[in-house]
Amino acid sequence: MTTKLSVNPRASKHTGTGAASDSASALPLLLQASDRLNVLDHLHDTVVIVNAQQRIIHANASVERVFGYQPSELVGVEVATLVPERYREHHRQLADTFADDGSASRLMQGALRVAGSHKDGSDIPLQISLSSLEGEPGDLVVAVIRDLSEVHHAEQARAMSEQRYQLLFEQALEGILETDQNFLVTEANPSLRRMFSIPADHDLSSVDLAACVVDRSSMQFISLQLRGGEVVHQHQMLLRRFDGSAFWGSVTAQSIISHESQLAYRLRVVDVTERVEAELEHRRSEARVAAILHGALDAIVVTSGDGTVLYSSLSAESMLGHLMHDGRLTGNRVAEAVTDADVGPATQLVRVLRGDTGGSFETELSIFDRHHQPITLRIGVRDLIGDEEVGGWVWQARDLTAQRKVEAELAYVSEHDQLTGLANRAGLERRLNEAVSRLHRTGVPVALLFIDLDRFTSFNDALGYNAGSNVLCAIGSRLQSSLRFVDCIARLGADEFVAVVRLEEHVDSRLWADEVARVTTIAKTVLHEVRAPIEVGGESVRVSASVGIALATSREVDSAELLRDAEAASRTAKTAGGDCHFFFDPDSRRRADELHRMERELHHAIAHDGLELLYQPIVELSSGLVLGMEALLRLRDSAGRLVCPDEFLGLAEEIGVMTTINKWVVSEAVSALARVQRHTGSDPAPYVSLNTTSQQLTSGQIVEQVMEALAATGADPRGLVVEVTEHGLIREINACRAALCALSELGVRVALDDFGTGYSSLSYLHQLPIDIVKIDRAFVAAIDDEDGGVEMVNAIVAIAKSLRMTTVAEGVETPAQIDALMRSGCDVGQGWGLAMPAPLETHGFDR
Repeated sequence: MTTKLSVNPRASKHTGTGAASDSASALPLLLQASDRLNVLDHLHDTVVIVNAQQRIIHANASVERVFGYQPSELVGVEVATLVPERYREHHRQLADTFADDGSASRLMQGALRVAGSHKDGSDIPLQISLSSLEGEPGDLVVAVIRDLSEVHHAEQARAMSEQRYQLLFEQALEGILETDQNFLVTEANPSLRRMFSIPADHDLSSVDLAACVVDRSSMQFISLQLRGGEVVHQHQMLLRRFDGSAFWGSVTAQSIISHESQLAYRLRVVDVTERVEAELEHRRSEARVAAILHGALDAIVVTSGDGTVLYSSLSAESMLGHLMHDGRLTGNRVAEAVTDADVGPATQLVRVLRGDTGGSFETELSIFDRHHQPITLRIGVRDLIGDEEVGGWVWQARDLTAQRKVEAELAYVSEHDQLTGLANRAGLERRLNEAVSRLHRTGVPVALLFIDLDRFTSFNDALGYNAGSNVLCAIGSRLQSSLRFVDCIARLGADEFVAVVRLEEHVDSRLWADEVARVTTIAKTVLHEVRAPIEVGGESVRVSASVGIALATSREVDSAELLRDAEAASRTAKTAGGDCHFFFDPDSRRRADELHRMERELHHAIAHDGLELLYQPIVELSSGLVLGMEALLRLRDSAGRLVCPDEFLGLAEEIGVMTTINKWVVSEAVSALARVQRHTGSDPAPYVSLNTTSQQLTSGQIVEQVMEALAATGADPRGLVVEVTEHGLIREINACRAALCALSELGVRVALDDFGTGYSSLSYLHQLPIDIVKIDRAFVAAIDDEDGGVEMVNAIVAIAKSLRMTTVAEGVETPAQIDALMRSGCDVGQGWGLAMPAPLETHGFDR
């Protein structure tokens, strides 16, 4: 069906000046007697034209997508068909009322949110804008309808995310009142009284809500809805305070049953004046767009075949108008302006603007906005040149700048470590895959450096998380600045970094040797940068690293294998004592597998009581009397084998379980002491000694652990001896002294283990509260030699006796050693020649 329409600006209910009148004058280009209504079929919004008898005389193609009807099905049909059944009668009444009292004119001044009815009977949330036209046979109403289903879902999601804040806001600001069925107020909360400036002593029963509503049609709407049993949701209306001033309120209303079992109404009012006035001010600052395209969010432009703009929406003018010399699109050709922009691959767009080519398409275009900031547009073009109703192009542009910015930020975050700013595991995998792919294509070899910081877990525990983070950031910055020529620097784990190095393509062994030397130089640079002092909290700290290197030359290697090989080599470097580098070889993989196996065994032992303490007697050499017992830690693996601490303590420190093990050893040893003391009763009980680490001492953990264990068991602290090695004291003498003095004050004795193997031993004896000196087994073994071993033992015993300390010889294995020790004045010893380590029960002390 073809309907002849004409636009009479003088008869239209929309009037204005400036851009608004310009849009009105542009409208006839789309809607004129030449029947160019087909352009409406290419709009995303639904357009319905209704005559004075409320019958539909035209609907564009979008009506099928929104309502499910073919356009031809609706021609001649009552427009109430598109309204839900429960609202149709109300709709008809409103239509008659508005036609009589001029309310339709007010409705046409803005967009309404209403419910529509799909062909299948389901509700559709809609936004509708109305305008009037003179037509045949009488005045016509043009409705531009937008499906708000997606907007509705988005609003619900946003409302859920802001629910807590909104609840607090609404509770603080909303006014609540109840009225009878005549809208006389029966009750109001303090917020509402303040909102309407109702005096505290004013009688509410004399307040008529209808008198507080400025717009009578709004009150009629609420009344009709409530009396029809419907709930009014956030209806925006202009309200009047008692002092005569007006404000905008958002009203939610529902029917209730009062205490007297009468019909009543409950309303909630939120003051939205600030928001509404801002919206009104924004609307006043813009010219009105043509009625059919009112409310379009995307930029919409119609051009002729030569690229001249016939019509442009306000959003299009705002988005692109600054590209023209006069700041307007309509009537101008924009080909030159866009050609000067950064169009990139959008050459087809430029050809279309010049009129050189045809065809519908979509593309993206980068330009600069009026503030000289880059923006990205997605542009869809429909070729309607051959359509005699349109004879031009219909353009739709959407600003994707914010979306692209979010996507770029997410891409950066997904591939970068938040602490150091280096690549994370995902970023490393991408760059490593690129390097390996390049190897597969071109044969250019790749080297991977796996950088594992030494004993960083203990360092972190001792200095704290913040200090550890500062150290990691400093090391990451150093690596990034000193290794700029590598492909990628990444932080893989808590204390692990990885460098991907692209080598030069080699053609003979000499050049290959040069590449190996280059990687070696890089590894040495890494070690140098890591071990350089770092200032943390006013103190200078030092860290070292174990660097594993894997070289990839085979085109069959994959990224995961290369990473495993480099990690295995770093494990080899760590086993060698750290602060060094190793190239991967098959033995590295074997050693790494063994470390992984031991790591599993260690975790399993901690979780399933796989740790054990054996006790080796400390005896009086002359009589064989047991004076004490040293607690020796063992791990029972899955095969039932007892593993000595040398095989797993270093690993335990690296993986961060040393604190757990230390606490268990203290608790178990003090429990054993309590059992021994209970067993011996009033007789002198053998003491129990346990080994401690420098980390326990410097952190003060040993003091706390001993106090907790003594309190839990009731053991006499005088029967406990804590052993510390000279090497453990060398690093942090001041922190160790504080912990040892605290133990001594508890009554716990202190033994200096491996005496004679460290440095400045005599100064330690003076500075620390030491009760027992244990002669290192190396000096005891040297007694059988003729190189001065006996003299060394004699000197240590003499020093200890002069300081009134007990001397214990370790590693006693032969009768000759026992005789020599007794002659030197050393009366106490321990070793396999005296007694083997065994469970406490084996020594006669029951649990």
